[in-house]
Amino acid sequence: MSRLLLSGIVLTVMMAGCLPEPLPVNDLPELEPKIVVSSQMVPDQSVAILLTRSFGALDASDSSDPEVLLNQIAINDALVRIEGEGFADTLDLIDIGVYGSVAIPFVDEGWYTLYVDSPSMGKVSATTQVKTAVRFNTLSAFVNDTGFDTLARVDYSLQDIAGKNYYMINVQHISAEEPPEPEDFLNPNVFIKLVEDQEENDGQEISESFNAIFRRDFIPGDTVMIQLANIDRQYFDFLKLRRDTRFNFSDFLGEPVNYPSNVAGGLGWFTLHFPDVRVLLVEE
Repeated sequence: MSRLLLSGIVLTVMMAGCLPEPLPVNDLPELEPKIVVSSQMVPDQSVAILLTRSFGALDASDSSDPEVLLNQIAINDALVRIEGEGFADTLDLIDIGVYGSVAIPFVDEGWYTLYVDSPSMGKVSATTQVKTAVRFNTLSAFVNDTGFDTLARVDYSLQDIAGKNYYMINVQHISAEEPPEPEDFLNPNVFIKLVEDQEENDGQEISESFNAIFRRDFIPGDTVMIQLANIDRQYFDFLKLRRDTRFNFSDFLGEPVNYPSNVAGGLGWFTLHFPDVRVLLVEE
């Protein structure tokens, strides 16, 4: 798994915003930190699981050192396993808080369970289903000069799978020359486009253009990584809620947490999906 792709995976699973200013309040009851799970797959069936602990809104601010904070919340002592029909695999710690494995034999529509056992944080588990993979039919990106900003306009098409389906498209600026800083892991620029197919167009081609509003100074030649995945309804609703409430890092990992979770005993979301990952230049 390349360093660039790994960085993209970690940034994707930590889609986040800025940290809040500390509040001038005292005597708040401390809530027990919980394990927060995020996950991502790549086309060769490698999987990455990010484990962090939740923290209170008073534990961090804009003045917090991102590298120190990332090391404080990452969980590096866990035994992480994924089990499915006829197999079980133990994941390796491959980066701060990131556990990975290569070429797990995932199958379409198969069910898989994640087990996490951390001596410092306890145990959690989560079960998910791998949805049938979908790929872009066409994909391109252009600079869209609005007169105020230069955005990335993404044009795409895909073949809708028969039946009700939900799709996720992630757009992320990447640079091989500039390795990610700790700030990038806490506040990455990732744009999420959620697509729900319509009954009257079931099984037909979906074609659309949209502006990736997360970076406003694109120039021709910039590189973007765009991922498409078929996801289940519950994860779709989870992402939509985060987007609609201006999801940020502290809201998700902090206390209290008002987002749904499929992680028994913890927070976050365990999902497995085969993404179609494309890296391309933004054209003029």
